Amino acid sequence: MGMPKFFFDKIDMTQGQICLHGEDEKHIKTVLRAKEGEELMLCDGEGMDYQCRISSLADGVQLEVLSQAPCETEPKTKITLYQGLPKADKMELIIQKCVELGVERIVAVSTERAIVKLDKKEGKKLERWQKIAEAAAKQSGRGKIPEIGGQVLKFKDAVAEAKRLDGAIIPYEREEKTGLREFVKDFKGESIGVFIGPEGGFAEEEIALAKENGMELDAAQAEEMYARLHPVTQELSDDELDNVTGGDSCDVGYSCPKCGSTEASSREPLYGCTYVTCACCGATYWDPTSTKTQN
Repeated sequence: MGMPKFFFDKIDMTQGQICLHGEDEKHIKTVLRAKEGEELMLCDGEGMDYQCRISSLADGVQLEVLSQAPCETEPKTKITLYQGLPKADKMELIIQKCVELGVERIVAVSTERAIVKLDKKEGKKLERWQKIAEAAAKQSGRGKIPEIGGQVLKFKDAVAEAKRLDGAIIPYEREEKTGLREFVKDFKGESIGVFIGPEGGFAEEEIALAKENGMELDAAQAEEMYARLHPVTQELSDDELDNVTGGDSCDVGYSCPKCGSTEASSREPLYGCTYVTCACCGATYWDPTSTKTQN
């Protein structure tokens, strides 16, 4: 059985001495029933391990640092999990197991098909999830305590955030060209984002948003693309109207949701849908007669 490991804040270390209080003190004294002279492994949460000897149990747990070395259990590839909110308490199990497997960071994501809406409970949930991550890190001998994202992100914001990573992947049941093996074989970076959906999976619009931009989006691009993939009534500028392709307008047989006109100046296919530009007001909207595969 490995040596017990506890995390500490480096500000609590003075001249080679560390003092533990609170839950760790209680665990060491009442659960481990440790005695003076016994050794424990401590970690600063930044990847450095400290082998220590208990020097006193009178006021907290006083430990003497014997040696320090980089933690050997941290993987070189830094994985960020973007997890669609699952039902019930499944998120807790996901966090526990992912921490044990070596995930660097876990971000909860609100997706179109997610049933769970945290709302006012978000702060307490995030706090609880962070404690679960810390407990799992201790249990599995991690050198770091994985961070639970400070807030639940919308999908488009998660895609934009993933731009800062070296790569990102979405396991998707309808993908036929690229497999996980091919992605891993060609991946040369050190940080990667993995997007996992809730029980209902990702909506096609979300997959299209990610695929269209190769997971490399800034916030403005994500907002623009997300708007295009939903029925919108966004006006174009005069210059944009002048540059609309498609030539003369035609009667498409259905009404613009903004002005009611049936005249369109262009029709653009995109991921099984057709997006129409109204010849009257310049709004862009989804052709309601275009086919779209449903799950």
